[in-house]
This record gives sequence, structure tokens and C-alpha cells, in this order.
Amino acid sequence: MSFADIEASTALGRPFFLYRFATTSTVLARLTGRDADFDDGSEIWTATRGLSHGPAVQSGKIEEARTEITLPLEDALAQTLLNRTRAEVVLVTIYQRHEGLAGSSNQIVVALGETTARLDGESLVVEVRPGWADGRKLGNAARVQRGCTHTLYGPGCNLILAAFQAPAMVTARTGSVFTVDPLPVLAPGRRLLGGILEHAGQRASIDRVTGNALRLTRRLPDLEAAVDAAAGAGVGILLAPGCARNTAACTALGNLANYGGFPEIPGENVFDGERAVDQVL
Repeated sequence: MSFADIEASTALGRPFFLYRFATTSTVLARLTGRDADFDDGSEIWTATRGLSHGPAVQSGKIEEARTEITLPLEDALAQTLLNRTRAEVVLVTIYQRHEGLAGSSNQIVVALGETTARLDGESLVVEVRPGWADGRKLGNAARVQRGCTHTLYGPGCNLILAAFQAPAMVTARTGSVFTVDPLPVLAPGRRLLGGILEHAGQRASIDRVTGNALRLTRRLPDLEAAVDAAAGAGVGILLAPGCARNTAACTALGNLANYGGFPEIPGENVFDGERAVDQVL
């Protein structure tokens, strides 16, 4: 299939994107923004809700080539990138394919090799640029921001997931939205938004809570099949609270000593007048 075929196809053949993250020694993840996993005939690309990228800037000036990729914060890859302390290059390759076109193959959109990550609400924004564009390396640096940079229940946070999990029952579902009745009673100051749902060893984070309905960031096929088979009888799950990544939420979880942010920093660097938040120490 050629690019001319793609340009001539209806609605661009409904394009979708594949994201490959790898170091020089191993593949970290193969992800896609589709609603379901994708098999290209040789590899499985995992569907990830909330995965997207901005414009891919490509220029004759190497330092200007870059793009930004947005990941749900609780995704395993987001945790890896956020907690990465070594200055190891991560090569990011974005491919484009097209739904419904026989013989469609992976077409490279951009391939860049240096990443830095920052928090944006419940998402992680990964800036990708050429590894040789400058000499900046993360090393053992700490990012200056008010919100906590640790992954909930991960390294640095140090909370034990099992200690916060509560049993619950899923009684119905619509896609990746599950009805839990009743919801577990949480301690004051805690919330399910951003928390973890676990079933049969599979976990997903909760990115929306509407009454008793919980929407997950990714599909859990075993849970979906179990709920469908139960026909309203209920399927057992485990729920753990999320965190708003501020000191109040950290205190509610009894973990303020491990808070990973700098809540008292000023909004402006008094030495150079630049914005202090998101600078690197």
C-alpha cells in the first residue's frame, strides 16, 4: 500500500496511531489509541484510553524537532517514564495505520529519542525530541512542582496497594464503565477517582466516577466476560482509593512524609524571573 492509496481512501481510511517506546536494549511498550488492542500480524499493540500526541514538528533545525505524547498517569509506561532517573535515551516511534484498508502497513510519522515528562492533572505529558539536540540529561534530578511526582502505590510513594484495597461487587457494565453497588465507604478525604480497580490480577485506573459508575483507563477483558456471564449476579473486585496529588490528599492517605512535591515554592524564580514550577533541580 502506498501513500497515494492512503490519500485517495475515504476519510483517510480512518487513521489511527501506534506508539512504540524502547531503549537501546528493550521495548518498554507498544500502545495504541484505539478502543481495542491491535494485532499487526507480528506484534500486539495495547489499547490505552487517553493516549494521544500533539503536532509532530519536524524541521531542518534539529533542536526544533519535537512532539508531545499524553498518557494516563496510572499507565505502567507513565510510571516508568515519571520515575526514570537515569539519562537513558528512550526512542519513541509513532506509526499511522488505517482502519478497513486491506494491506495497510505501519507508516512512520515521527521517530525521536529523548524524553522528559511532566504532570498535567491525571495525565502525564511526555515531550519527545532528538537525543542529540542538546546536552541536557536528567541524571538524578528532581522536578520542581507543587504536585506530588510519585506514582500512587509505586516507588517513592511507598504505600502498599493491598493495605488500601476494599472488596466490592460489579453488577453491570457498558463498555469500560462498570456499575459497582454498593461502593465501598472511604475514609474522609479519600476518593476513588484516580484509584485502582483489580480483578483476577488485572488492574486498571479509574478516570471517571459518576455515582456508582466507574470508567477505567483500559479494557479488562476477563472482568467484562465475567460480568456478562454473571447476568447481574455480581462479580467480585478490589478497589483502592486514588490521590489528588496534593498535601491534603496525601495526609488523608497517611503518607505526607513521602510527599513528592514542593508545595511552598513561589510561582516565579526570584533570580531570573522565569516560572519556577516545572524547572529541574
